[in-house]
Amino acid sequence: MWFDAAVVESVVESLPLWAAFVVLGLSYVGSIYVIVPLTIAVYLRDRAPRASYWPVVVLSAYALFVFMKPLSGIERPEVDSPLAEVSLPVVLEQLHQLAVGFETESFPSGHAIAATVFYGLILVDTEWRTPWNRTFGIVVVLLSVYFSRVALGVHFIGDVVGGALIGIVFLAFLLWLHERFEAPEKTVLVIPVSLALGGVVVGEVTEGVALLGAIGGFYLFQTKGRTTLHTFFGQEASPDSDG
Repeated sequence: MWFDAAVVESVVESLPLWAAFVVLGLSYVGSIYVIVPLTIAVYLRDRAPRASYWPVVVLSAYALFVFMKPLSGIERPEVDSPLAEVSLPVVLEQLHQLAVGFETESFPSGHAIAATVFYGLILVDTEWRTPWNRTFGIVVVLLSVYFSRVALGVHFIGDVVGGALIGIVFLAFLLWLHERFEAPEKTVLVIPVSLALGGVVVGEVTEGVALLGAIGGFYLFQTKGRTTLHTFFGQEASPDSDG
């Protein structure tokens, strides 16, 4: 069941056409195209108690699965997307390809890890609505993302379950580290750096180098540019920033 392509195929084939478009949209809720801009927005506007630490956590999550995927050796299910045979407008076709056109190994699901970590941050580090409403909303969002990756034919059930569990443990570990360092947003960067370098070593050179560039850019901004940005927005620099 966990890594059975027949199970994935049965899920894909059970979707009516309208539902296929819905799961395509849900998949993007857990994608880099949504998570990274939202992380940057929270960071720049200090919208959470640990806002300056969010980029470290998210970068670490992406570096983690870039490193882990080549080690698993699990190929993606050979199941076509439910939209594979549908004639789509150019824009939708591009969005579809961005959502399903992956050639990396299947385990663990990067969407599952990234979504679990990011929306987990929203759950534990914001005061959005009440704790109950926040928990319910986050659980619904995460289950929708997990289901979408199977329903689009790009992941086994085991990929998303494994990714979710890895994401929970990894987020808990990073939050634990946050309490152990005076300036965790800089000190703990050794984790994504190490994982990104590991990704390069195991063959994910492009992704690993891109992550190293993003980590370096964040470090420079955190140490040099944060005070200027806060001044621009008319805010005082946060206590844990260098400004």
